This record gives sequence, structure tokens and C-alpha cells, in this order.
Amino acid sequence: MEKQQFLENLLIKVRDLDIGNIMGRYIRLTKRGNSYLGLCPFHNDKNLGSFVVTPYKNIFKCFSCDQGGDGIKFVALYNGINYIEATFKIGLDEGLITAEEYEEYFQKRRFTKDEVKRIEKTLIEDKPKIILNEKERIERDEIFNLFLDLIKLKDEHREYLNKERNLSDEIIEKRKYKSYPTASYMDKLIEKMNEIGIEDIDKRLEKMPGFYQKKVKDNWVWTFPSNKGILMPIKDAKGYITGLQIRRDKKDEDRGRYIWFSSSFADYTKRYKKGTSSGSPLDVLYPDKKKNINTTLFITEGRFKSEAIVAKFNSISISVQGVSSWNEIDKEIEKIEEKLNFKFTHIYIAFDSDMLYKYQVYEQLKKMSDMLEKNIDFENRGNKKKSTKGIYYIYWDEPKGIDDFLFLHYNENVGNLNNFKKFNKSIWDENYKRCVDKILKDQDVSHLRDIEANKREEIMKAKIKPFEWK
Repeated sequence: MEKQQFLENLLIKVRDLDIGNIMGRYIRLTKRGNSYLGLCPFHNDKNLGSFVVTPYKNIFKCFSCDQGGDGIKFVALYNGINYIEATFKIGLDEGLITAEEYEEYFQKRRFTKDEVKRIEKTLIEDKPKIILNEKERIERDEIFNLFLDLIKLKDEHREYLNKERNLSDEIIEKRKYKSYPTASYMDKLIEKMNEIGIEDIDKRLEKMPGFYQKKVKDNWVWTFPSNKGILMPIKDAKGYITGLQIRRDKKDEDRGRYIWFSSSFADYTKRYKKGTSSGSPLDVLYPDKKKNINTTLFITEGRFKSEAIVAKFNSISISVQGVSSWNEIDKEIEKIEEKLNFKFTHIYIAFDSDMLYKYQVYEQLKKMSDMLEKNIDFENRGNKKKSTKGIYYIYWDEPKGIDDFLFLHYNENVGNLNNFKKFNKSIWDENYKRCVDKILKDQDVSHLRDIEANKREEIMKAKIKPFEWK
């Protein structure tokens, strides 16, 4: 993977983090309505009021000294480093990348001063997170569908989906899983757009993540990054394709298996232009059977885990593409309920079993579940008793993912939700905090993050036992 593409994937993850969490490592923030107030560290600030952090826009601003930007810009200014250095620092601190990836893509492949300046200028630090409006979602869905309809699925990819992911040919066709195409399909897409009368093709493609222009002799031509793997359309609550994810055929030690079909890296050099970031949209998957849809909503990580859930439980599943990428998930839940005209009685959070001992993963899940608990009122939902409603973490020992667990333990077409080990959110959070506090005391450290990552996971895996919780 090129360092620009790796950086783009990291930037997507970092910019999806809560800016308050990033900045809370460095300064004390006070909650005020939908914002935070703090003392500005960039001038001699003594009174709250001028330094404001706005999580929804993912920005901070000091109205006294005029410093402002996103969380990455804050870390850069605070530590006296550049934007790229700050991005990798946050990624390492928050567990978004490994020490090996930090070494491979940052320390070994240094970014030149010219590259840093170009990237900073391209990103526009105070730009809010990518949130598409209805018109933008429809337009993106139209072009992605045209693109996917041109592409075939290779036999080896169909075999993988059939045998390894237990997907039928009918589901494969319905979801539009496709093999990653060659660059020649760019010309085919433009030809198809001309054929059906789409106007301002350049302007439409400029808004599409994955597509960008490269200079060929004296002309700029549209293209997309080369890759090998399976293209997976990511859909929102209304069924619009908001992004494409790639499951790469090969996974090396320093390369991720899943990456976005994205192209904002195109603006990092003079060779390319007009690239667009994919962001990290949520993926909403509905059961194939429309009748008797379960009123339990699952939230998990990754499309294939959602596929297993909807197949076994006839439940709706929302998957995030990275533990920090849950922005706007409460809005998507509202849209699902409006579309189907019913209310969810339970939310099951079903992330990999290593959330138990990966502290940063749990931190993100708790932030997400806290927000959902605050914004979703479970009273008067369905006919079940109030005590049974709400948000739950579900847990199992082995294997790591819920998809593997389901296919290992459920032979029937529809599973039994009662067979999971379920923990009410408050019970899990209380016991988890108690265990972490004990670890902190035993290890005599100021914060769990101070412990080296591998040692921290080893300690937590040995000491936190959810099956003993009442």
C-alpha cells in the first residue's frame, strides 16, 4: 500500500474520533450544552469563554488568539509538530495503528516538507466531518450503482463468499458484491453516464470517492486506484450506497485487509487532482425475509458480521467500519424505525470478543452506548416489560468474531437470541470500571494507557472475567 493511501485511511479513522476525547488528553474541558469550554493553551488564558470545542463540527476555536482547527491541528500545535506527525501520534495513542505500522508508514517513509504543506492545505483543518445530505446520497448512489452494474464477480471471489462467508448466490447478487475492476472500467462508466444523459460528468465525478484525475501527456483523465479484491457496497438506512469498501485479496503484516474506495490522497501530489474522501459511512443491513423482523437491533463491526446476524436472527444490523466510526448512528436508527414503522426494544452491541481487554476499543464502545442511551428513550416500546428493554453488550469466549461464533454454534436457519451471554450496559460498565480500577491500583500507574499495549492486553485478558459477573 502506498504511504498516501495508508495516511488517508488513518486520517478517516482519526477524524472520526471524538475531538473532546482527543483534546481531553491535554487540557481540561467543561461541558456546556452541545459544546465544551476550556482554557486556551496557546495564550495566557485565565477565564472560560473564549476557547470553544464543537464536537458536531469536529473543530475547536479560540476567539481571543484566533487559533482553531480540528483535533489533529490541536495536537500539532500543542506538541509543536506538523499535521502528519500529529495524525500518526493520535493513531498510535488511540490504538488505531500498531507500532509496526507506525514504523513502516511514518518513520521509514518520511513525508517531505512539500508533501506536508500540500496535505495540510488539502485537508482544510476546520472542515467538518463528512455528513451527506439527501441529495448527495441519491447522487452518490446513482453513480455507484452504474459503476457496479458494469462489473463482474470472479469465480474465486464467489467461491470465497459462498464457502467462507456462507452467502447464497441470491444474496451475493442482491448485495452487489463485485470483483475489483481494472482501470479500463473508468472509460466504460463515463460512456454509460453519457449514454443515459447525465450532465456535468466532471462535476459529478468530483464528488465521488475513489475517482480522481491523473495527467496523461497534456490531458487530465479520470481513473481510480489499482487494487485486487472484493468491492462491497455500503448502504444507509434508506438503501442508498454511500461508499464502497474493499476486501483486499492479500493481507500483509503492514497492510490492512479492509480499506475504502477513496481518493483524497490524489490531492497530496502534483501528479493527481480532484480526489474525494469516502469518510467512514455506517452500513445498514436488512434481513432478506421482510416478515417478522426482530425488534432487537444489532450493532457490530464489518459487513460480514452483519451478514451472519441478519441470516441467523432475522434482525437488522448496523456495522461500523472501525470502532471509532459511529458518527450519526442514532440518526440512522431513527431513519430505520421511520422506514419500518416500528421501535427497537433492544440494542445488542456485538463487537469482537477482544473488546474485553483492548481498552481503547471499549472506550469507544462506551462513548457510543452512552450517546445511544441518552438519545433513545426505551420506555413504551413494544409489549415487553421495561426492565428487559435497553442496551446490552453480548459476549462469548471463542472464537473472536460473532460471525464465526454463529456459524460454529448455530446450525438452524434462525438462532435463539437467549443463547448469548448478555450484559445490561450498566452492569457491564460498572464491573468493567471496577476491574480497571483494580488493575490501575495493582500496577501503580497513573492511567491504563501508560502500560505498554501488549502488556496491558495481557493483564486485562487475565483479570477481567465477564462470565463471573452477575
